[in-house]
Amino acid sequence: MSIKNLRASFIARLDNWAFPCERPNFSKTAHLSTQSNTMLLLRNALNATKRQVTVRGYATSSGGARSFYYQYGTPIVRCTVVASGTTLALQLLWQNLEYREFRDETEAYVTKLEERLKTLEQQ
Repeated sequence: MSIKNLRASFIARLDNWAFPCERPNFSKTAHLSTQSNTMLLLRNALNATKRQVTVRGYATSSGGARSFYYQYGTPIVRCTVVASGTTLALQLLWQNLEYREFRDETEAYVTKLEERLKTLEQQ
C-alpha cells in the first residue's frame, strides 16, 4: 500500500466519524508528504512546549567582548560599595573620637585657666 492510498483511506475514515467541532481540513497540506507533515507536527509541538529563558553570563560561562561586565560587574560593584561604606563608617568613627579628644583637652585647658584666674584673684 502506498502513502497516497494510506492517506486516502485515512481521510475516508475521517469522513465517517462525527466530529464535535469542525472537520480538519487536510487540503492545505495535500502537496506535502506525510514525512514532512510529521516533521511539521513535531516542530509545532516542540515550539509550543518551549519556554522563554533569559540568559545571563556568569563567571563560569565563556562569552564575547560584552561578557566582562556580566561576569565580574556584580562582584566588583558589590566590593566597591562595601569598601566605600566601611571607609565612610570608619572615617565618621575616627572624627567622632577626634572631636571627643579635642573637647576633653579644651575643657581641661579652660578648667586650668579658671583655676589660675581664681588664684590670681585671691592674691
